[in-house]
Amino acid sequence: MASRGPELPFSPGFTLMEVLVATAIVGIALGVALAAIAHGRGEMWRGRQAREAAELLRWAAYSMAVGRGVEAEQSPKGHPGWRVLVHEPREVQVEVTDSNSTPIPLG
Repeated sequence: MASRGPELPFSPGFTLMEVLVATAIVGIALGVALAAIAHGRGEMWRGRQAREAAELLRWAAYSMAVGRGVEAEQSPKGHPGWRVLVHEPREVQVEVTDSNSTPIPLG
């Protein structure tokens, strides 16, 4: 019989290169997933702000339609940080501010 050369012992495991490649793939996948979650949370916040702005506009329009009126710089009950500015009898502007009265953009 011909000799096949020295036989290497069987080693059940992964090479260093396989472990590094697997770690890199998992890291990239985790980075993409976390970025998607962060983007979704930002969109969720913007959606909540838009919904609350729509509620305030409906409240202001109803108040003006039934003749109650809306006082200048009035802050509606249940909506802390929001205020309604009336520039003309039929124009309503909604602005969001933080605790330092710094305006927060809605878009």
